[in-house]
Amino acid sequence: MGKVNAAASTQAILQDERFDFSDAYIISTGCGGGSRDYAVMGDVIICTAAVDYDLGHHADPRDLTETRDTTWFHDEAYDSSSCKILDTDLMEKVYQLTKDTPLETTERTKTFMSAAFGGADWAVRDPKVLRGTTASGDNYWKGEYNHANALAMNEAYHCPDPLAVAEMEDVAIANVADRFGLLDHLIIIRDCVNCDVFMNGATPESLWDPDSDHTLASESSVEAADIFPIAMENNYKVGKVVIDAILKGEL
Repeated sequence: MGKVNAAASTQAILQDERFDFSDAYIISTGCGGGSRDYAVMGDVIICTAAVDYDLGHHADPRDLTETRDTTWFHDEAYDSSSCKILDTDLMEKVYQLTKDTPLETTERTKTFMSAAFGGADWAVRDPKVLRGTTASGDNYWKGEYNHANALAMNEAYHCPDPLAVAEMEDVAIANVADRFGLLDHLIIIRDCVNCDVFMNGATPESLWDPDSDHTLASESSVEAADIFPIAMENNYKVGKVVIDAILKGEL
């Protein structure tokens, strides 16, 4: 976890002289937090762009002298590293291959989402494969202000699809792939196991206090209900379609 670890590991692999990666695909995969109003827990995201949540300027709300919806300030000087748009043709092929993959959920998860968001249509649908942007942070961020920041980044960087998921690695892997001339062979697949805002009374203190016994993968998680293993299996189903297509020469 973490962009430094992800970049260092990716670079070490690609520089290993025992292997020829000139025609290889890189698949970055794992779980993340779904974007409120777009993704439900259990969704699998084909990421068409990766943004760095930390680049630009972040202000503590207590230091702001003006009332504003976000605490992030865009700085174009960082744009060459802060956002990577993945290969349009490759992402379209991957999405078309996977968009009809049947995904699973649980009744507890659907009830959990419905309660959290007042039964909103977007929150009570069954999970599916989506296109979207992933926001990579060095920290496990969450909450209304952070969600608004990520939305602002997605707009500022002109990403082709809505903000869909948050995680800790992908933009770093994308930067390394770009420097090795392999950005057009990068595929990012993320499943949603929680949400990027607090739900059903959860708070920073209740989730992140060192004395808390909360675990994301628990079958009774206050943050993820019982979706964690199901969402990871959904990811496997989608990823298998992609890997099989690569091995058959269809990508």
